[in-house]
Formats: sequence, C-alpha cells, structure tokens
Amino acid sequence: MDQPTLAVDSPFAPRKSRPMLPAAEAQSRLVESTIELLRNNPVSAVTVRKIAIASGLHATTISRNFGSMGGLLSHICALLSLRSFERMTAIRDVTIFDDPDFLLRTKLLAWLIAEGADPASFRIDWERGRPKQILSNFLTEAEGAGGPVGARAAASWVQIAIFMLEGFVLFREVHGLDEAMFRDQYLLFEAFTNALPELQETLGWDAG
Repeated sequence: MDQPTLAVDSPFAPRKSRPMLPAAEAQSRLVESTIELLRNNPVSAVTVRKIAIASGLHATTISRNFGSMGGLLSHICALLSLRSFERMTAIRDVTIFDDPDFLLRTKLLAWLIAEGADPASFRIDWERGRPKQILSNFLTEAEGAGGPVGARAAASWVQIAIFMLEGFVLFREVHGLDEAMFRDQYLLFEAFTNALPELQETLGWDAG
C-alpha cells in the first residue's frame, strides 16, 4: 500500500532546513530589509516577524547577529548616521534638509531614546575612524568655499549643523515652514558655513 503524502503546508510535514548564511551576508540582509520596512512603516510596526519575512531569514538570526531587536535598530541608526554625514559634507543646496537616511536616522534615534535607550550610546567619536574622515572632508569643502577652517571651528560647526537638522526633521511640521522660509534658512546656513574662516579669526581660534 502506498504511504500517504503530507501537504507541503501541513503542520506535520518535515521542515526544510535553511542554509546557514555567512554572518556578514545575514547582517547585510537584515539591515537593508529593516531599513526598507522602516521607510514605509512606523517604527513600532516593524516587528521581528516582518523583518524575518522581508529578509527571508529565521527570526533567531536577529538575536544571533545583533543580540536583540534593539541592537539591530541601534546598529541601523549608527549606519544611517555615517551614510548621511558623509554626503552632507559635500552638499551645497537645500537637499541637505531632505537626505532620506538622515530623516530616517533622526526619527529612529528619537524613538529609541523615547523607548529608554541610553542617549550616550549613540554618541559619535569624531576623533577616529570614519567620523574623523567625514570631519576631514568637511574641512576640505569649507576651505574651498571660503578659506582655511581649523579643526575646532569645523567640529563645532558640524555639531551645530546636526542639532539644527535634527530639530528640522522632528519639528518641521510643527512650525509649518513654507517653501520661501525653507530656502531662506538654507541660504543663512550656507552663509554661516562660508563665513567660518572669518568667524574663527574673530574668536581667535587656530585655522591650522
């Protein structure tokens, strides 16, 4: 007598094991799938199950690679920060206010802190690695725009710019900025950037 066959979707059918991906590939797939979900959904609606489905990986891959869902989101926040900061050093138009990675990074950062994450854990060390290179790029761009800019003025201005852009992302709709105000604010931002060499001289800061 022939043995009965089980439907593929039967709860009693044997599960096919998924091939184990290299850690780097699994992490990349999880990160990019999560970013895509975050672009189209509120953070609270992006669940472990949805990420597993979108990435085609088992839910336990998140904890295996990032420790937890919070670890994955924190990693994404740091990655988006570096991506967007690298572009910002070379932007010379109003698109600096609408960088999609910076928009998502800032909203995600605010959500994580509201959920209890330690704000200090997201602090960027501008003295080493990619952040240091980003600051160096800004120095080069600023020098081309208005003269030599020292590290002290550059670091201070980058922090001010980040504070300003974070506030813009989170509260732009609260203040109801129209297109003319939007452009005026960018022109003022650009003017301050170009005036950094003169301002640091007024303050007595080293331009070297």
